[in-house]
Amino acid sequence: MSASKKNILAFSALALILMLGGIASVFINDTRRTISSEKVISVAGSVVSVTIADTAQKREVGLSGRTGLGSNEGMLFSFPTPGMYAFWMKDMLFPIDIIWIAKDGKIGTIFEHVSPATYPEVFNPFRPAQFVLEVKEGFVHEHEIMLGDTVTF
Repeated sequence: MSASKKNILAFSALALILMLGGIASVFINDTRRTISSEKVISVAGSVVSVTIADTAQKREVGLSGRTGLGSNEGMLFSFPTPGMYAFWMKDMLFPIDIIWIAKDGKIGTIFEHVSPATYPEVFNPFRPAQFVLEVKEGFVHEHEIMLGDTVTF
């Protein structure tokens, strides 16, 4: 084989390796992004698959525009520090239950059957919370969730 053919073959092999490496890198980064934004938690023993809203932009959008949640799905809003975080139903298309959770995992406030028709009403917690969980309407009743129950992250 001539030197030029060897160079072309070596260059092609190197290009293929770099291309596959780039594809693998994109796949790994996408997988990490998905894993970091979704999590399974336990709410008083009931398993819930949640999407994490842990940035100002994700918290602002929340569930707006979505058409619904599965029976054991939710969105977990995570804040940097405990506070009196208020929620409303702007741009919501379906009713939900809203659960405020303290830093230690204890449920401090619950609002059930919150309808999109309540907008612009604002729902405020009774005590500071670091997390807020939005789940399908009826979840709290169905799973007998009560104030003081524990959420495990």
